[in-house]
Amino acid sequence: MSTPFSCDDKPTLIAYLYGEVDAAMRDRVDAHLATCERCAAEVTALGDVRAELGLWVPPDAELGFTITRKSDAHSAPVLRPARWWSTVPAWAQAAAAVLVIAAGAGIANLQVSSSSEGFSVTTGWTSGAQPW
Repeated sequence: MSTPFSCDDKPTLIAYLYGEVDAAMRDRVDAHLATCERCAAEVTALGDVRAELGLWVPPDAELGFTITRKSDAHSAPVLRPARWWSTVPAWAQAAAAVLVIAAGAGIANLQVSSSSEGFSVTTGWTSGAQPW
C-alpha cells in the first residue's frame, strides 16, 4: 500500500509542479490537493510564478559595442617578454659569466695551488687539519 502525500513533503510538491513524479505519486498528490486548500493554493501560486518567469525576457540594452570584421580592425600589438640577452653584446655576457664564477669561488674560498707534489684545489674556511 502506498503512503499518502503529506503537507510537509515540499520536494515532492515541487517535483509534481515540474512534472517529475511518476503516475502513482501524481495520483496521490492530486488526491491530497483535492482535500487540502493550503497545498492547492501553494501549487497554484508556484505555478503562477513559474508561468510569470517563463514570460520574462531580458530588456534590450544599448551597450555601445560595435562589431567589426577582422579586415577592418587594426591588429593590436602583442606583448612579448623582453629578451634582454639578445641585445647585450657577447663580450659583456662573457664578462658577466666570469664575474659570477669569480664571486662564487670567492664565497667558497676556493684555493688552487701547484707544487712539486701536484695540483691541489681546496675549498672551505678551515685553516688546515687540526688533530683532535
